[in-house]
Amino acid sequence: MGNLASEVAKSFYWKEKDEKTATETAQRALELFDLTIDDLAKSPGLGEILKLRSVFCDTFFNLEQFNNSEQAINNYFLPFLLSPL
Repeated sequence: MGNLASEVAKSFYWKEKDEKTATETAQRALELFDLTIDDLAKSPGLGEILKLRSVFCDTFFNLEQFNNSEQAINNYFLPFLLSPL
């Protein structure tokens, strides 16, 4: 989750600075989401990661289906970035 959190944060960071880099970083984040989803296929946590992927896509690509913000998503991931190994 820490790696996923890092890619999500990077994609939002680059979104305002460089569209190409932002898109590449978002694609890496989506790959990590998909790998995590595959790994959690029969886990009770699957629903949460599926919803989080949807919210990330909605927010990053400005689809406006959910009322969410980049800051809210980054705040969700913050504990994963700060947790010790």
